Amino acid sequence: MNALLRKAILKFIRDGRTTEAKDQLRKTLGVKNFTGDNARAIKELSVDAGLMKPGDKVSQKTGKRVGDPQRDYKKKSFIEKQSKISKKLRKEGKGRNLDPVNQRRIAQALLKGDDPTVKKGGIEGIIKAAVKEPIRSDLGRTKGLLSLARAAILKNPKDKQKILSRQNLLDYDVQIQPQLNKLDDLARQIEYFRQKNISTTRSPAQHLSDYNKLENLMNQYIQLTARLRKKLNPNFDMTSYQRSMIPQKMTFGHESDLGLNIENARLGNVGSAFSDFLTTDVNRLTNYLPEIGPLNRAKLDLDTAIMQSMFQNPAGQPTSAGIREFSKLYDKAGIRSVLPSRTGKKMVLGTPDVYTQMDFMKKALDRNRLPFQGMNKKNLQELLYGQKLLSDFGYKKGGKVPAYMAGGIGKLGAKVIKNLVGKLSNKELKMILDTSFKGTNPSKSPAKIRQNKLLEKLGPDKYRYRNVKSEVYE
Repeated sequence: MNALLRKAILKFIRDGRTTEAKDQLRKTLGVKNFTGDNARAIKELSVDAGLMKPGDKVSQKTGKRVGDPQRDYKKKSFIEKQSKISKKLRKEGKGRNLDPVNQRRIAQALLKGDDPTVKKGGIEGIIKAAVKEPIRSDLGRTKGLLSLARAAILKNPKDKQKILSRQNLLDYDVQIQPQLNKLDDLARQIEYFRQKNISTTRSPAQHLSDYNKLENLMNQYIQLTARLRKKLNPNFDMTSYQRSMIPQKMTFGHESDLGLNIENARLGNVGSAFSDFLTTDVNRLTNYLPEIGPLNRAKLDLDTAIMQSMFQNPAGQPTSAGIREFSKLYDKAGIRSVLPSRTGKKMVLGTPDVYTQMDFMKKALDRNRLPFQGMNKKNLQELLYGQKLLSDFGYKKGGKVPAYMAGGIGKLGAKVIKNLVGKLSNKELKMILDTSFKGTNPSKSPAKIRQNKLLEKLGPDKYRYRNVKSEVYE
């Protein structure tokens, strides 16, 4: 590949592979279609950029992967054309999710996994296809229907088709009417962080500052995870990954995880009655919270740890002090969960706040770390059983201190990590990406063992004298 060809193709990729960029590349190369050496060069550089996979074919007309349309979302004429098509379909009572290609994706999503509602395309697309305006374009209303449908499907997977029928969804719509005010209010909170140009009760400057702060955080998160994922998977598609992360910027997070509570109710544990209430009461099912995508997903790991420790672990039970300490982790992350307690009553963990969520993510990402990285199942259980405090894992007043978490990788700068990625094995990278990676364990050090022995001798006074420095008398 000569230097001129390489430079021209890289410019085509940097410019977003739009129609304009494609025409410029054709003009530079003096060709009408991309074939032969040109096509091979485009594919090679596109694979390196994570835009294509080695098995993909290059379209002679667009220079993109065969099957990928030339969608110029930055081009006004293209946006107007797509808008006209969508408006026409809406007038006919149809939606773009009724397109054959989208219907196939939805059908495939339904056939995969136990919870298809969180798959791409998923049940939300089917709901929008089944109902008509004005329900379809009402974000809060659609999410209300989605929650009721998800709970019903997780309880009775065989009744999917009946649950997602138009008539049944309209029955759900009647049930959520008293909840529309809170759903609309939440939808406005979500759109505040998702949309750049919208009218809000806050000043334009404040809104732009909040929007940009979260946008930058998500870009940091995407770049960090993409770099590691690409090392694990040479065929990693960066474009698809970036596209999938757009709705993860700010999500509708359930106050009570549906899957966990439905499973708990099925097992008939102490908190099964409350779990059943959380997944059947319409008010509870529509209790969403605004949560940043990565923290929304991470919250499930925390909820799972405490539910399993309370109801599925015969070896021991969480202590009241341990649960209070565990709840501080939710507070620091700005998230909240409502779960059944050990006595079957309501247990609230954490205080929800989007700005706390952003600060928590920033502290982790600024150190090239993922949120909650280093907290594995064993660590969480030690918190719950009162064996350790949150400060033992680096969570102090000033935020997370990455003194040892993830094997000390938190101490490394961005440039060092960038060079290190190419030298780590796949297994090591997997350990870094996985929340179960605990890195070096300081509790096994001689100093820590001596400290523990001293704390045992102190008995009830161990917390009173916990931070008192030793004194040596001559």
